[in-house]
Amino acid sequence: MDFFQEPGNLFISLMLLFPAIAIVNSLFFGSKLKQFARRIRIFSSYDDIVLFQRVVSQQMYAALVQMVLLVIPAILFVVGVLRGYLDISALVYVVVPSLVILACGIAFKKVEQQVRSIPARDEDLERQRDAIVTTWIRRALPDW
Repeated sequence: MDFFQEPGNLFISLMLLFPAIAIVNSLFFGSKLKQFARRIRIFSSYDDIVLFQRVVSQQMYAALVQMVLLVIPAILFVVGVLRGYLDISALVYVVVPSLVILACGIAFKKVEQQVRSIPARDEDLERQRDAIVTTWIRRALPDW
């Protein structure tokens, strides 16, 4: 365990751990959204809307967790540099994982668009879908 006794190594390990968790978070919740898109082709009942709310709630909470997971490595980098444990070259441990996470996010954007535009059987279900989508886009937390 001598590796972690060197503060710089500990900082770098943590700077890589949080993005790794963020990637798992992205893949897990992205796949849940994909499953929903495969399962629901049209909103045909109130039960579909309730399921949509549940899935969107999960997406919203996962996005908040994702933000925290992405900020932590940057904070660790700044603290590590200020304390003298890291030099500026350690920025690569923040940037490269962030690019991987960005790629995951871009990959799932198409699925998000697809889910947001699932047709509804009638106007009432369409209104409910649109209200959920508006909350998903504009708010940090679900309000239902």
